[in-house]
Amino acid sequence: MADALEAYLDALGEALRFDPQLAERVVDEVADHLDCALAAETRGAGSAGDAEAALARVIARFGAPQRIAGQFALLALETNADRLWRLAALTAAVAFAAMRLRELHLDPVEAAGDGLATAALALDRGAFIAALALGLWGWRLARDASRSWRPDPRGWRRLFAGLRLSALALGALMLSVAADTALTLPRLIEAAGGVLWPAAALTVEIALVLALAIAVSRSREQAAAVRRLLV
Repeated sequence: MADALEAYLDALGEALRFDPQLAERVVDEVADHLDCALAAETRGAGSAGDAEAALARVIARFGAPQRIAGQFALLALETNADRLWRLAALTAAVAFAAMRLRELHLDPVEAAGDGLATAALALDRGAFIAALALGLWGWRLARDASRSWRPDPRGWRRLFAGLRLSALALGALMLSVAADTALTLPRLIEAAGGVLWPAAALTVEIALVLALAIAVSRSREQAAAVRRLLV
């Protein structure tokens, strides 16, 4: 009996191997549910054979490990998607704040008469606007997908389209941050480190962009793994 239960839990953990933390949490939770269900099922059982049959019935009611893993993984995907878009919104807000702080506290680029700086400024603004547009489009597709991906394969296509757009938005945002860095650092040096707000904002901006890049990559990997389990 213990071997059958262990094999079921091992199969469940294997199905969720793409997310070790989720796998450990789900295996522990399912093990607790199975123990409670088995205790109720075997209450009054008179032999080991009865106990083994009870375990088989409990496992049959729970369903295949892949199906259970898919349900838990889908819930985790929805939660992580919400976190991803919140992080994206925060990153965009900080990036905009960093641009404004540079303009308010450091010498205006237009007054510097530097062609490269003017081009960097245009890239900064243009890439930021593109990132916003792509990100909002991706968010809209992902939001629509969350309403339909369970019964409708088209929902999965919307989800992956939204994630691809989010990756493009991330690339545009990285260009904007790179341009912002090129514009901010020389002026901070000229200011002899006397202006801390633009430097702090730029540091937070870069850190958030890196965190967002990791979140986008993990979300795409997780979505692909969940679709393999459910479709």
